[in-house]
This record gives sequence, C-alpha cells and structure tokens, in this order.
Amino acid sequence: MVDSILMRDGRKLAASIHIPAGCVGACPVILIQTPYNRQLYNFTGLPLGIGMNLNNSNYIFVIVDWRGFYGSAAAMHVGAPTRGQDGYDAVEWVYAQPWCNGKIGTCGPSALGRVQFMTAKENPPHLTCINPSVRITVIGTFNLDPRSANLNTECVAIIYSKKITKAVLKGMEEEFKPENSWETTLESNPDSKVEFKKRTKAFTRKIVPKNIL
Repeated sequence: MVDSILMRDGRKLAASIHIPAGCVGACPVILIQTPYNRQLYNFTGLPLGIGMNLNNSNYIFVIVDWRGFYGSAAAMHVGAPTRGQDGYDAVEWVYAQPWCNGKIGTCGPSALGRVQFMTAKENPPHLTCINPSVRITVIGTFNLDPRSANLNTECVAIIYSKKITKAVLKGMEEEFKPENSWETTLESNPDSKVEFKKRTKAFTRKIVPKNIL
C-alpha cells in the first residue's frame, strides 16, 4: 500500500506500508526512513530477517523516502523542518492510523540509523524505541600543540560505548592544557622538531586516552 504523510510545512513524504495478512485490527509498527528509495525493499525484501515473507512478520513496516529524495523529491526545501522534525511528524502520523496499536519502533543502519537519533532528539510522544545500527563518528580539528598553528590535524574517532566516549573527552581536555604541550619554542618550527613517532603517539592519544590503551 502506498500513501503520503503530511508534514508540518504542508508538504508530503511518500510512504510504502507493508501490512502482513495476519495483522487483524492493529499491530505494532516499524518505521524506516531512507534516502535510498523505499521501493528497493520491494526487490531486496524487508529487514529483520523478514525478506519477501511479509506474512511471517508480526509487524507492519512503514518505509518513508526522505524529504527531497525519490518519491518525496517534490517536498524538497532548504532549512526547517529538519530530518528529525520530519521523523517526529512521521511517527505521530503512524500513531494516528487505525492499523497501528500504538507501539512504534524504528530501525536501520548507517544513514537510516543516524536519522533515528535525529527523530528521537525531537522526542515524539508515541515513539516506543529505536534500533539504530550505526557507528557514532566524532570529527574534529585537534591542535596537537597549542602553540603551533602548523599541527592542526583532522582526525576521526569511531566510538561505540558511552564509557569510552566520556574517557576520550576527558583525555582530550587533559591533552589540550598548555602545560601538557610539547617542548617547543616560538622561534622554532614545531613540525621540524617533533619526531614522527611522537606525532603519531599524540595523534593516537587524541583518539584513545592513555588509560584505555
């Protein structure tokens, strides 16, 4: 079944609704928001091991094209509402449908996972749970010596654990203190004075603090 979901700005997002034959009355719903064309699921099958066997599912699947993509291309805009706000509106629309029993979850990897965090941040009242399969990536420019403009380095930390995230942030704060900077002088070029091994070690420390290595 194909439908369209009205957003707060009056535009509509395209949605495919997959209802198993065994769903009599109302059932729990899994909402998927994708930039990769919702119709691909017609050929690849549904996630969570369902595949092409929709009637083996205990869930209804609602798959929505992101604003500006594929079936929702006409809803393209610049600025608000955000992806998270679109997710909020989609959740609340699903809740209002007669085939929804009030339990709504989301799932998906990568971009489909990140949009779940954006949706949850908006705190839709009828979102029951999210199930993102995604790496949380922190990207930043770290000056490895506060006195050197030449050692700004782009680096990426991929973090799965809240505990490690807190430790990384704590380690970064400690490393950024001027008293922990390298032994260089304003008259010298830090790039030529610092050994590659030391730079590599410092780079690693920025991602994973000493107490975790």
